Order: sequence, then structure tokens, then C-alpha cells
Amino acid sequence: VKGDVESNMKVVATGDITINGCVIKASINSGGRLVISQGIIGGDSIRNPNGEQQRGAIIKSVGILTTSFIDNANVEVHGNILV
Repeated sequence: VKGDVESNMKVVATGDITINGCVIKASINSGGRLVISQGIIGGDSIRNPNGEQQRGAIIKSVGILTTSFIDNANVEVHGNILV
């Protein structure tokens, strides 16, 4: 992805995802490695698909997550988190 993933956007892939920008109050679900070059900004709480309140960004990755910072986000990673 070139640029930011903005509020309420959703990115889903069965493989690796690289985002050359920030994730801002968005949902990312990667079936592989996830690289977010400029960081994750969660902001206010949002409802997840189950109707539950969660922090403003929902990040899931089966592989390694690499990012420059994480602020107020719900992060579920099966590999390592490199910040």
C-alpha cells in the first residue's frame, strides 16, 4: 500500500502486507508478515465485527509485525513484534 491507511478502511490479505505510511484507526489482517513503515495510530474506540468495543486500530498478523510505533491499538500477532 502506497501511503496511509485511513480511518475506517480495511486491508485483508492471505499473504504479506507492506504499508508505506501510517495506519490510522483502520483494520489490517495479514496472513503473513506485516510491515507498517510509519506506525499505528489507534485513536478512539471502535466496534469490532463481533460488536465489541476495541481500541481504534485493529491489527492482526500471522507473521512478524514491524512498525515504528504503536499508539492505542489492539494488536494480535502470532510472530514477533518489532518496534
